[in-house]
Amino acid sequence: MNSKIERLLYSYLLESNFTKMEFSEDEVTEVTDIAWRYLLSGFILESNAGNYLNEKLANNLKDQRKVQLMKYLAAKHDLSEIATAFKENNIDFVVMKGMALTIGGIYKPSVRGSRDIDILVDKQEIGSAYKALRSIGFRYENPKTLDNANFLYGHHLPAMRNTQGTLVELHWQVSNTFNIPHCPLTKAIINNKRELNQCPNIFIPDISAMMVHSLYHGLVSHRLGQGPIFLFDLLALYEANNKKWPDNKKLLIELNLLEDFSSCKSLIEAIIGQKPSFNDFKELSKDIMGGFDWPTDARFSIFGISEKRTLMSFLLVRTVQRLNTVSNNYQISKKSFKFWILLLNNLYVTCKKFKL
Repeated sequence: MNSKIERLLYSYLLESNFTKMEFSEDEVTEVTDIAWRYLLSGFILESNAGNYLNEKLANNLKDQRKVQLMKYLAAKHDLSEIATAFKENNIDFVVMKGMALTIGGIYKPSVRGSRDIDILVDKQEIGSAYKALRSIGFRYENPKTLDNANFLYGHHLPAMRNTQGTLVELHWQVSNTFNIPHCPLTKAIINNKRELNQCPNIFIPDISAMMVHSLYHGLVSHRLGQGPIFLFDLLALYEANNKKWPDNKKLLIELNLLEDFSSCKSLIEAIIGQKPSFNDFKELSKDIMGGFDWPTDARFSIFGISEKRTLMSFLLVRTVQRLNTVSNNYQISKKSFKFWILLLNNLYVTCKKFKL
């Protein structure tokens, strides 16, 4: 990727007073594809207002932004129905991630897209929350998943979708259980939730928890797989908090993220204070974004292991995790014959898709 394209993709973090940039047909295609994959169209258009983009690229990004905005408005309407259903069933919940950032006023609706609504509830209320979602038209997206919520592994149920196409992930924990068995971030989000004045009965995390979650989601949960959007979120949250950092040191230490957060703080303060050039920004961000290369194809293996050689003990652990994941994804007991058929089918599809 050439520096001109990369500079555009990071432009939300940089000085926005750019000169007009011309892109070839191939470059327009590359930027359009990456913007869609990483939900960047709103960010690029927000930081490149005026005539800084050539017409075709600008129109492509505007089309993407329009789709994302329509999805947001539909999801916001459905979220109101979810909140009503949860209130009727006395279920406490918190909306997380992209949806929370937008309905919480951190972003304008046209800037940050989100693929789904992430909802966190207490693990004891998962069954009730699942039934409440079913009562208003949500079903598991995968038709092979059984209609129950009995097998809980990882940190959320399989994705659910309604007839309008709104996706919901129902979480009982923020992190994967095999990464952090007792997640302090889950407790912090639930204990410090706040109700939105403009959206009664809808709760989101406080700014401190949203900052930590953005960092965890970008660096740990997805290992930079969703690009620099977590840095965009931290910048937006910092500015929304009157350019003050909350006192979240204890939580960051528990999650082993204190050093990473310090690096992000230094970067954001430099962005706001120094208005670095793109080359300076790349140098400042290398400790955080080092090794990230805007991948367009995911890299997988059957058990999530890329190396050809690995310890047998590690392979056994990942095998058990895969068994539990299949049980959760299909809401089916490992004791059933159907479970093993589905497991073998999953392995076959994986092998065929990735030519393993």
